[in-house]
Amino acid sequence: MKALWLILSSLLCGVLIGMYSLIPSPANLIFSLGALILSIYFFRKFERLSSRIWYVVLSIVFYLLFIVILTMIQFIKANPIPA
Repeated sequence: MKALWLILSSLLCGVLIGMYSLIPSPANLIFSLGALILSIYFFRKFERLSSRIWYVVLSIVFYLLFIVILTMIQFIKANPIPA
């Protein structure tokens, strides 16, 4: 159950940070606050150092994955594959 919470919360945090980097200001502050609140909740619930390190690492990995996937989708929309 702990691993499920770790993966889901770091996935959500990575997506929120990804949206923060894509949405123009001041609307991006909502996503930043969401990631901050989620991180505070996670750090209060899990006090082990290893869980916190995994949370940060997985959040960064999910953020990078989210950005790469969205960039690929935008590239394919702009340059459709010829038939």
